[in-house]
Amino acid sequence: MKNFPLFALMTLLGMLSAPSYAADTTTTVQSFAQASLLGIQLAVKHGRQQGKVAPAMADCVAAFKPDTFVEVFDKLVKSTLTEDEQQTTEAFFNSATGVKFTKLGLLQVYGAVGDTAPEPLPVLTDAEKADVEAFSKTPAGDKLMLKKAFEQPAAMANINQRIKELLSQCPRT
Repeated sequence: MKNFPLFALMTLLGMLSAPSYAADTTTTVQSFAQASLLGIQLAVKHGRQQGKVAPAMADCVAAFKPDTFVEVFDKLVKSTLTEDEQQTTEAFFNSATGVKFTKLGLLQVYGAVGDTAPEPLPVLTDAEKADVEAFSKTPAGDKLMLKKAFEQPAAMANINQRIKELLSQCPRT
């Protein structure tokens, strides 16, 4: 499976669908969780098409629920970002630019696994690019976008552990 930039993945999924989450699940957590779910589902689907993944495994992964990665990303967000940084991140992802940026990131997941996105990639305006750049210069944006906090070994270990747990529940043949 390819290594996807998690920030790009998480940003896209928020707009593609409106899955149901617990009322206290933040937009930030939803975005990362949704992107991770899409990434693994598309990678497994692609593997099935290439004959590398058993149909039963692919069907199992396709049936994962929208909140499959919420717990792991909730812990990562809370352990990586201060309360103020979490608020800054929420404000960004709930803004019009943040929503569009999330959609862009999610749609890019399709290309990362060799699929065609279900719709054209949104194009950020100069003002929206400036908003993204401004967020990236905040302490929260620096951690998530520039330092790629959720792609660091400790975070990836948590995410990969969750993936292993999920895949262990699926039939291999």
